Amino acid sequence: MNKVILQGNVTKDVELITTQAGKFIANFSLAVRRKYGDKDGNEITDFHNCVAFNKTAEILNKYVKKGHKLLVSGELVYDTYEDKTGAKKTIAKIMVDEVDLINPKPAETANTKVAPHPELTEVIDPDLPF
Repeated sequence: MNKVILQGNVTKDVELITTQAGKFIANFSLAVRRKYGDKDGNEITDFHNCVAFNKTAEILNKYVKKGHKLLVSGELVYDTYEDKTGAKKTIAKIMVDEVDLINPKPAETANTKVAPHPELTEVIDPDLPF
């Protein structure tokens, strides 16, 4: 099984690409703080490249900005390419299956009311016992 779950902050605005076939691809990076620091107690942060497709990509582009906190899950993949000098390089990416917007930056929402988006809002039956 190849499943990755990360919680972190978006490092820059989402980059949306539209393919010739009209499909959407969203690229973004997530900064994730490690639970433990280095030997001197300094915080360690890892940066993960993430890719989302189609409707998820559209929603990310519309609602997510630099600094937003996300919970993402997906599959870890490795791409290999050659750089300008011909050296082979490998890059890890998270192919995002699911994403949850935890909260936007506080400064953006301090005086702003955001209406819930119907695609992001779960409908709860009032007759359910919980």
